Amino acid sequence: MLRKLEAIDKTNFDVLIVDHVGSEWLEHCIPEKCNWYTLKVRGVIPFVKSFSFFYYVIACVIKYGVNSVSLLSAIILDLKPRVVITFIDNNTFMGRLQEIFPDVLVISVQNGMRREGDPTIATCSSFPNYFGFGEHMLHMIKSYNCSVVKYYPVGSLKLGIFLSSIYRKKTEKKRGFVICFISQYVPEIAKSSDRKSVKYMESFRRMCEVLVHFSKNKDVIIDVAMRSELVSAGYQEELNFFRESLDSCNVVFHANEHSQMHSYQKGLDADLVLGFHSTLLYELFGVGKKVILFGQVDPELVSMLGCKSMFDNMPNECLLNSWSFEEFRAKVELLTSMSDRNYFNETQRARKYHMKFGDKYPHQVIYNLIKEKCE
Repeated sequence: MLRKLEAIDKTNFDVLIVDHVGSEWLEHCIPEKCNWYTLKVRGVIPFVKSFSFFYYVIACVIKYGVNSVSLLSAIILDLKPRVVITFIDNNTFMGRLQEIFPDVLVISVQNGMRREGDPTIATCSSFPNYFGFGEHMLHMIKSYNCSVVKYYPVGSLKLGIFLSSIYRKKTEKKRGFVICFISQYVPEIAKSSDRKSVKYMESFRRMCEVLVHFSKNKDVIIDVAMRSELVSAGYQEELNFFRESLDSCNVVFHANEHSQMHSYQKGLDADLVLGFHSTLLYELFGVGKKVILFGQVDPELVSMLGCKSMFDNMPNECLLNSWSFEEFRAKVELLTSMSDRNYFNETQRARKYHMKFGDKYPHQVIYNLIKEKCE
């Protein structure tokens, strides 16, 4: 596939954002006095409109080979940013850029939970300054003998932005016992006949059966936080799947609204959050929401997906171990009987491991670091 050229005016920038995907969240991390540029890298070949850029390209290709590292290095040499940052942390080049430019502050910000055998981590030798969810990611990096300049366990960038600028605590009258069920429906997986995909979809069907049973004769409302946006091609397929699977439940479907972060609001407003191994669930767990994960029920599927470590250190009351209705009901009753303070204390170790929020939100920590570098 041919990629079009993307021209960049030669201007010195304080901050270079690599990849436009997720760049809207990184903008919250940049001090007002800093000038910045978002470098598009998907479907395009970026270049700086200067003779010096092409000199740098030749020099970098000779030194590092024909690859993305050479192109990005030439851009950095020509634009001279003090900070290079990306929200696409599962790449193989940011650590290398930090090695090449030790005087530049290179930052990767984690955007999703990672599983064992992640090809990016397995093929990386180094990471730059890395802002991760919690200790889990650091343990994964170390398990592959990768180096990291400095690891900052700070929690979720997006949820921190939501809590600090968008979230409004629910004030309306309580509707009943609300379960936010996080969808991880993927059309390609749903249509696949391979054993892993079939078992994955079966897990969601079995969980829906438990919910249907649990909802009988109870004042229970299921808020399905859908993966697809309303305009997405797979929205109707996802809607049909859950409509059929939760047929007799009091259920409300909520399309994903990326810009408004609607799923965070639904999760925070719920009495309980339920999911397979969604990043969204771990984010909500990190700020003290009561959660139940059903992703570890099928050991064979856990092995196929390589997600065993995602359930490490999680308290047993937050993990479903079978498709037994009685077990689910008992764990819901146990969690709801716990005070918020008691639950927060009991889950402290797991939150530190998977999603460690501190006194400052991630964007505030990154903001201060960039400000210090650019002063």
